[in-house]
Amino acid sequence: MKPLLLLSLVFLLSCCCDKKTKKIEDRDVNNFAVSVFSNQENFSVFGKVELQAILKKSEFNKIKISGISLGLFISDYLSQLNPKKPIYFGLEGPFDASYFSEESKASKYLFAEIKNNSSFLEFMQKQGFELKKSEKDQISYFSNDNLFFAVQGNILIAIIDASENEAIQEVKKLFKPSSKKQKSKMDAFLKTKGDVVFCTNMDALYSSYNEKLKNMDKNIHAKIQKNLKESSLNTAIFFEKGQIRLKFKSYFSENLKKELDFLKPIQENSIINKVGSGKPKVGIDLQLNFKKLSKFLNTYFNNYNSVVKDSGADILLEDMSISDILETIFNGNLSCLIYPEKNENGAITPSFPQFNLYIGLGANGEEKIEELGILSLINGFSINKNFMLLCSDPKNHPKNAKLNLRKDFERFGKKPISLFIDIEGENTEEFNEMTLGIIQEIKNAYLEFDLEGGEIIIQTKHANENVLKSSVNFGLRMLSDNLLSKLF
Repeated sequence: MKPLLLLSLVFLLSCCCDKKTKKIEDRDVNNFAVSVFSNQENFSVFGKVELQAILKKSEFNKIKISGISLGLFISDYLSQLNPKKPIYFGLEGPFDASYFSEESKASKYLFAEIKNNSSFLEFMQKQGFELKKSEKDQISYFSNDNLFFAVQGNILIAIIDASENEAIQEVKKLFKPSSKKQKSKMDAFLKTKGDVVFCTNMDALYSSYNEKLKNMDKNIHAKIQKNLKESSLNTAIFFEKGQIRLKFKSYFSENLKKELDFLKPIQENSIINKVGSGKPKVGIDLQLNFKKLSKFLNTYFNNYNSVVKDSGADILLEDMSISDILETIFNGNLSCLIYPEKNENGAITPSFPQFNLYIGLGANGEEKIEELGILSLINGFSINKNFMLLCSDPKNHPKNAKLNLRKDFERFGKKPISLFIDIEGENTEEFNEMTLGIIQEIKNAYLEFDLEGGEIIIQTKHANENVLKSSVNFGLRMLSDNLLSKLF
C-alpha cells in the first residue's frame, strides 16, 4: 500500500511541476495586439506602424549625423525584432499639453514580436539594463525611470510613463490570453492598409477628459457619452513618392450620425464655377445643412450666440443672432476663393489678399440681407434670390472668365467640406522666415470630408522621391543650418 501511495504522490508532484514550468509558446504579435485592443477599453488611440517599410522608404541606412551612420546606430535594436511584423501601439488619453512631459499620467504602450527571447534578454543586459523576473508568470522585465520593457516568450511590451509596480501588474494582465470576441472596429482596423494605421476610440478619448469636464452640464455630458458609444475613426497614413496621404474612415454609432447629419451633402452639383474665375491659390467650400448645424450648436454650445454679441459684431448684424442667420438667411453653401497679393518681384506677400466669397441664400435670404443695408455699401457686393457674392477684385468675377483649377483639385466642391492650397511655381520667399522654410518644400495640399470620412493629400516639390526621404533631408538641412548659425 505504501509503495502505491508513494508512486501516486510522485505522479501528482510531477504534474504540478510540469504545469508550473510549461514553456510559453510563441505567439503572433498581430493576433496578440488585436486581442489586447479588444479587451482594453482605456486606449483612446491604438494602431500599428510598418516600421521596416518606413525605414526603407526613408533610406535611413544612408542618413549620417555628425559623420555617424544612423543605420548603424539603430541596426542592433532592429535586429532583435521580427522584420516581417509591424509594431503596435496603444495610447491612453487625455492628450493635453503635458502628454509627453514627466507630469503625464497617461501611459503609452508598444507591442512587438522579437526573434528570440534569450538573445533579446542578453542584448538588453549589454545595454546596461538590469534583468528582473517574475518566475511564476515567465515574464522577464527591465525598468529604467519611466521606461519599462517586459518579455514573455516572443512578445515584447514596452510601457512609457508608468511606475515599475504599476507596469508589472499591467503586463501580467496583458499577457494573459483572452477568449473575448473581436469587436467590429477590430475587423475594420485589421483590414485597413497603410504605413501607419490607427483607430481613435471616441468613447475612451472623451472619457479620458472626465476630470477636465467635471463642471459640464450633466445632461449634455451623458448625451455626448451616449452618442460616442461604439464610435471610432480609422486613419491610414501613406508615405509615397512626392506626397503624403491620410485617409479617414468613420465608424459612428447611429446616435452620433443623427447628431452630425448636418454634414450630409445638401446638393448633387458643385457651385464653384459661380464663385470666381482665373487661378485662385486657396479655396474653401462648405455644403452644410445650416438649420441642422444651428440645432447642433444650440444643443452643445448654448452660449454660442453670445459670442457674436460680446465681439460687437451684433451691430453689423443689427441684433440678428447667429441662429437667425443660419436658420432663416443662408442655405448652407459657403465658398471662398483667395487670390494672394504679389510684390514687385512677383513673390506672394503675407498682406491681406483679394477674395471672392459666395454664400447661398434660403427662401427669405435675399429679403433679410437687403434689410442689413450696411452690406450694400461693401465694394463688389451683389445679390439675387439664390446667393450673394462678394468680389474684392472685378477681374476675378465669375462672369469675366472661366475658373481654372489644377487636376489635383478636380474633386473640390463635391464634398460637404473641401479645401485646397496651391503654391506650385509661386515665389514664397516672404513666408520663409515665418514657416521655417517648410513652405518651400510643399507644392499643394487638398482636403475633403463628409460623414463617412475623408482624405488629406500634401504634395511636395520632389515628385520622384519618397516623402519620407524628402522630410529627412529637409530636417537634416534645418539641423545643419541651425548649428552653423550658432557657431558663426
